[in-house]
Amino acid sequence: MLHLVLLFTPLAPDLCTGRHAQEPSSPIPIEQTIELPVLWDVGLRSSIEIVKRREEWKNGGLVQSRVSTMPIEVECLAEDEQGYVCRWRYGKTMLSATNEFAERIAAMMDGFAVDMRLDESGSVVGFADEEQARRQFEEHVTRFRRTLLDQVGEGTKEAELLSSALNVTRSTLEGPAFASSMLKEPSLFYMWCGGSYELGSEVAYDDLLPNPFGGEPLPAKARLKLTELRPDAAEASIEWSQTLDARKATEMVLAFARTTAEKLGKPVPRPEEVPRLDVQDQASFIFDLSTGTPKSARWSRTITTGDSKRVDALVFTTRSPSTK
Repeated sequence: MLHLVLLFTPLAPDLCTGRHAQEPSSPIPIEQTIELPVLWDVGLRSSIEIVKRREEWKNGGLVQSRVSTMPIEVECLAEDEQGYVCRWRYGKTMLSATNEFAERIAAMMDGFAVDMRLDESGSVVGFADEEQARRQFEEHVTRFRRTLLDQVGEGTKEAELLSSALNVTRSTLEGPAFASSMLKEPSLFYMWCGGSYELGSEVAYDDLLPNPFGGEPLPAKARLKLTELRPDAAEASIEWSQTLDARKATEMVLAFARTTAEKLGKPVPRPEEVPRLDVQDQASFIFDLSTGTPKSARWSRTITTGDSKRVDALVFTTRSPSTK
């Protein structure tokens, strides 16, 4: 039970960026500093390709690997004193190794649009209208379900399996999980926009990760560094990493295991019987200095529990922007 909870409970990435910690505390020579511009004109459009990979490991061996590719159409809809409203419209997801059933489910997000609000620095702060976003998602899924049932025939075994899979997917997006799931990729992609950075200077800071068991957040250590400036190409490279405080995390896992055992009437586990929890995040960004947005970005999260490991990775690639 504990093993499954640890493996399949995601830690929301939009809550662990610590983005305000990088601000310099003293003046820095201008030739060693960049301040990323936020130059987003209303009507500006661009395309982003997102490649997702998930790997499951056991005892050092790769058990399963899944890869998907999704195109995103991005448009800046509005600008006001609070920042920007941008839309991400999802395209057709392509799976690396699949079957007809998986392809049908993967098409669920095709055509769905998420309108999000970004602050004046370009960081995602939430939906433009969360109630509307939830309503539109429900309507989108209802239409999608109707289309699937028309394709396979209502009342068939395949229709039953597809409906069950859709119900499971929708259940994972209830409550706060809706925002953390829908805004996950945008939050990661834009999380260092609009900041000031000193070349070669690493900033270390304390951060918090949401606790998958509830209760107090999990402490983490994060590092941020502007590693390279390429004026001729109008590019800047930023690297970021985050590591869970293993000792404190283990204490929280043990407390959760004890509480769970007591509720189930099971023997309370000894410390050595509780699997070690470790979370490692790595990310790198190449920013376009003319617009202040990433040309490309890579992010990965490795979660290790005992002898099991899960690696989630995202690769973002931006296509040339255009206007209406």
